[in-house]
Amino acid sequence: MTTEQKEEARKLALEYLAERPALAFRVSALTAAIKRQHSLSFTDDDMTNALAVYESAGFVTKLFGKGSSVAQWQATSEGVLALERGEL
Repeated sequence: MTTEQKEEARKLALEYLAERPALAFRVSALTAAIKRQHSLSFTDDDMTNALAVYESAGFVTKLFGKGSSVAQWQATSEGVLALERGEL
């Protein structure tokens, strides 16, 4: 992926999560949903890397269900506010 594609994937992921702040999504579900809505080509690994960048910035968080090893991602209040304020 190019740098621009990575930035776009990060922003689309955060937008998707921020529109559903009470929900958490697996990477595969998030990737599939964004691919359905936009004409981007990226993999689950690309999405994981994009989310990791925003996790370090505090915009998303990784959650694990009780007894589960599968991560689910959710927007944080900081991520939602950053989008609403046009800071990204």
